Amino acid sequence: MTLDIGVIILYLKIRVPDNRLKFVVEMGGNVIINDIIWKQQFVDKLACKHHVSIEEAEEVFHSSPIIRKVTKGRIDNENVYAAYAHVSNGRYLIVFFINKKEGRILPISARDMDGSERKYYEKQKQKQ
Repeated sequence: MTLDIGVIILYLKIRVPDNRLKFVVEMGGNVIINDIIWKQQFVDKLACKHHVSIEEAEEVFHSSPIIRKVTKGRIDNENVYAAYAHVSNGRYLIVFFINKKEGRILPISARDMDGSERKYYEKQKQKQ
């Protein structure tokens, strides 16, 4: 899987070997994405509750997203992050995901940004 890169805070675009994504996140550290893991329970939640398709959620990672750490995960080094992006169909989406080991991420929710999230996203994009 090859994805375009979006990096926040340092406002640099970084291509790492073998076309993985590397995101520098607001709270420090990196998120490198090699693979996206989809669990049916989260796919159903995205579709039924938030009307977001897998394709739209994955497009967030192709759209130079703004990434920030949301909270420390229950398992060591598996923190929860939010990815903010404006996707091709015009929606402003936020995808919450767990950064798993070995560069895998597990999206747990995705929805349209609310007003304050959209304001945050626009402010961060202007800094890039």
